[in-house]
Amino acid sequence: MLQSAESWGKELSQRLQSVESSAHQEVQRHQDAGQQRYLSLNAEASEYRDELSSAQEAARQLHLTIQGECRQLLPLLAADDAKEFAERLQSGLEAPEATLTRA
Repeated sequence: MLQSAESWGKELSQRLQSVESSAHQEVQRHQDAGQQRYLSLNAEASEYRDELSSAQEAARQLHLTIQGECRQLLPLLAADDAKEFAERLQSGLEAPEATLTRA
């Protein structure tokens, strides 16, 4: 009976080691898959950050271009409005509100 108990104990010990080994392998497999997924997502996020940065720089450049053009055009528009206002005054007409609000 002692040999039977020892044999049964060895068998249970081997089964336990086998289950533990399988569990460890499964955990390792999931960790590896998770690590690969993390690296993949991180690389994808990096690409999106680069694209966003490029788009932000393009928007900034466009803003500066538009701002510069507006600075050049505003004096011309103001001169045109002033000329139109003076012409209306000379002809006895009242200046339109759009001209007054822009000036």
